[in-house]
Amino acid sequence: MNGIQGLEVIGNDAKEIEYHFYEYNYKPIRLFDVSDTKKYLEYFDIIKIDERETIRFEHKKNYIVFIAKK
Repeated sequence: MNGIQGLEVIGNDAKEIEYHFYEYNYKPIRLFDVSDTKKYLEYFDIIKIDERETIRFEHKKNYIVFIAKK
């Protein structure tokens, strides 16, 4: 899941369609934070949830990884 920190990169050029959902370069992009992720996984037992950061194509990318079970 793409982290909400991505808004720092697309911010001025992105058009907000709805909460954490944007249009950027004519493409839709949904960004998430940990509370969003927990909301979408409310019917699952969340074993681990973590925010991470990496460099991809010379750009910082934040994302959320999780382990959950039904």
